[in-house]
Amino acid sequence: MYHRRKERGEDKDFTAEELTSCMKNEPPGSPDLAIMSFGKAFHGRMFGTLSSTHSKAIHKLDSIFPSNRTHELVPSFPWPQVPFPQLKYPLEDNMGINRREEQKALEQVEKTIKEWPSPVVALIVEPIQSEGGDNHASPAFFRGLRDITKRNGVLLIVDEVQTGVGSTGTFWAHEKWGLAKGDEPDIVTFSKKFQASGWYFHNDKLIPNKPYRQFNTWYPTSRGMYLTWQDGRSSSRVGCSSYLRRNQETRSIEECPRNWRLPI
Repeated sequence: MYHRRKERGEDKDFTAEELTSCMKNEPPGSPDLAIMSFGKAFHGRMFGTLSSTHSKAIHKLDSIFPSNRTHELVPSFPWPQVPFPQLKYPLEDNMGINRREEQKALEQVEKTIKEWPSPVVALIVEPIQSEGGDNHASPAFFRGLRDITKRNGVLLIVDEVQTGVGSTGTFWAHEKWGLAKGDEPDIVTFSKKFQASGWYFHNDKLIPNKPYRQFNTWYPTSRGMYLTWQDGRSSSRVGCSSYLRRNQETRSIEECPRNWRLPI
């Protein structure tokens, strides 16, 4: 929606052709756009998230492409994936090799953005590939991703479902990347330890500009943050508050890096 809104113009309304074609799942109302992800990534098991998941074949077997025009199983989209850097350890003995490995991955990202047959409008990445094999990359690699996505008008989505809420020694793992102010991820997703599933963002233009453009059981609890509503009440608020109070008492986030060494 954000990409098409930019193309259409902020104050432009939908055309009659867009309104009729989207009801038939055809362009221009249903445009052919893509989200890029990384090999061995895991982002979920439904619709777009399954199309961005590449950690285990069992998650994706018997998924169908929309062109099959069937109504069985889980649809998936032919979106691009690029290799995630495979670092060699120990890190201090392989700095040159790892630097070249990350640079090769960054070059492939930009090449794919420019050459993919449909516009790549977003890139999603985990700070640490968890289900995909405990795969790490350096802060410099992620800063490179941010630079590429900004230059090419691609949204950067950081999936912090596994790494968020203090697992790496900061509340969000991407805090360790050293991003300058204004270069923050466009969207950060969270779940699990947050006792909720949702996302936050910095750019108000990511908010749908018309009613019903995003119709769900999610509700806003603060500027730019959405949390799930379950059983008629926000259990997430209670869970998050308890977690934060407990962390203040035990300093568990600050103590995390003392217990094991992370390359980020």
